Amino acid sequence: MYTAFLLAAFVRCVTPGPDMRFIVAMGGRGGPSAGGMAAFGVACAMFVHAVAAALGLSAKIAGLLRRSRRVARGPNVFSGTVFTGLAVRPAAAPK
Repeated sequence: MYTAFLLAAFVRCVTPGPDMRFIVAMGGRGGPSAGGMAAFGVACAMFVHAVAAALGLSAKIAGLLRRSRRVARGPNVFSGTVFTGLAVRPAAAPK
């Protein structure tokens, strides 16, 4: 079971998504230093989520959110919008 969790966590970490767009945009705008800081921030967030999953908190929160699809969709839409906005704004800014 632990091996399956580690495999799923690894696949999740290497799959590009909004966090990868954020890191690339910050690195492109501010150079390697800004990209490294963005990557560190994303890694910290992933660590918090992994600890929550290991403690069983993620399952409890997911159970609460599963009761209402509208409530569950809100955080996903919000976080996706924030990450996309943070990634697009620097890329679209005039130089």
